[in-house]
Amino acid sequence: MKHNNNSSLDAKLKPGQKWNQINWVKVEKFVLRLERSIAKAVEHHNFATVAKLRRIFRTSNNVRLLSVRKVTQDNRGKKTAGVDGKVITSEKERWQLASNVNIDGKSNPLLRVWIPKSNSKELRPLGIPTIEDRVKQMMLKLEIEPIYEVQAEPNVYGFRPARSVHDAIEACFIAIGCKKEGAWVLEGDFSKFFDNINKEHMLKMIKSLGITDKETLQQVQAWIKSGVIDKEVFTKTDKGTPQGGVISPLLANIALHGMENMLHDWVNTWKGTKRSNHQGFSVIHQIRR
Repeated sequence: MKHNNNSSLDAKLKPGQKWNQINWVKVEKFVLRLERSIAKAVEHHNFATVAKLRRIFRTSNNVRLLSVRKVTQDNRGKKTAGVDGKVITSEKERWQLASNVNIDGKSNPLLRVWIPKSNSKELRPLGIPTIEDRVKQMMLKLEIEPIYEVQAEPNVYGFRPARSVHDAIEACFIAIGCKKEGAWVLEGDFSKFFDNINKEHMLKMIKSLGITDKETLQQVQAWIKSGVIDKEVFTKTDKGTPQGGVISPLLANIALHGMENMLHDWVNTWKGTKRSNHQGFSVIHQIRR
């Protein structure tokens, strides 16, 4: 399979260049083209090409620039600092961050913040990474999301590109409407899901998608084991992914990868049948924070 030499189109970080003079359309097109190339290589099971494209992705200035812009300008939490108390607001700071940030297997502790749950007086914890860690998370998210998307189960709707709660509702409506003998709805709620994802299971599911490089696995482990600081008290962590992390929704979906097939098999066993094509059953998976 042929692919474009995207590395020759990468931006050069020029001293003195104005941040607002960056050709963001060109930057976004570069990253999107690279994501699509990765996805196409996964579709063809050409993981040698995937590895080559990921090396381009990992060293790309365009990826760094776009990740810094998303975290420090586009995202709602752009003015929220982590444990270092830093937010990035100036062009100089953005350039400096884009020039130096790398997937390096390191992570700062999270800042624990408690916010009210919707329609409840209970509080739920958010783990706020530093701006630098959020940029690294964005870089890795852009890199591995195309790999997951190609292999994702068809009825997963939570935190997916171009999918929403309305799509999940429509899928439920269609699935129930197709049943001539009535339908069963199984509703599940994982208690403190993001905080309790098992590290070994998370890494196993990442590897199952063909993401086996040491750099990625070490970086994910670093985020899991970064620890949290709550009211100036440090607590170690060895599981979970922070709800305030940029990459956490993607990691949560990866951790649940295979649940649809598992539930199909469970339903077939429960009904005393064995249907290899799962005909007549639909599993709609929608994660909520």
